[in-house]
Amino acid sequence: MRILNWVLILLFVIAGITFACINAQEVSFNYYSGIWNGPLAVLLVAAMTCGFVLSCVTFILAILGLKLQALKQTRKLTALSKELSQLRLLAVKDGL
Repeated sequence: MRILNWVLILLFVIAGITFACINAQEVSFNYYSGIWNGPLAVLLVAAMTCGFVLSCVTFILAILGLKLQALKQTRKLTALSKELSQLRLLAVKDGL
């Protein structure tokens, strides 16, 4: 399995290098505070990196929200279990 991972990484690196060589033409990127001129491959890698980072941040925020919700449910379950045990003891005491 480890060899398969290294082979896949090597294939992605080779594909990235060939992609960069094929798309070496200059492009201009106009943004709000200026213009950037550079290779198309660099612009595409930067755009993919920004997308990856934004998706990771979104994913982490969603996971944190779910963990918070699970923590609240655990606290609620603990309180309800304690209340149930107290009610059972009360019922036993009233029955005797």
